[in-house]
Amino acid sequence: MNLDTLARTALATALVAYLWLIGTRMEDPYPEMLIEGYAMPLTRMGLLALVLVAAAWSPTVGVLSALAFACLGMDVLLLTR
Repeated sequence: MNLDTLARTALATALVAYLWLIGTRMEDPYPEMLIEGYAMPLTRMGLLALVLVAAAWSPTVGVLSALAFACLGMDVLLLTR
């Protein structure tokens, strides 16, 4: 197994764990630093750029990171009103 495959697998596993543990539960709040960072437009553009780079590198990692980005955005919008 080469380093690229190992990195893709590790990142995909980490994103699945993140989505499972944080993204699917409304009872568990996101970390405060993440919420405060999401309020700044530059951070959101940076996260979107990170999703695009991840998608160009690996479609699986790109889809999982886009899902994590969407979960974060929807939870912030729904829970901070």
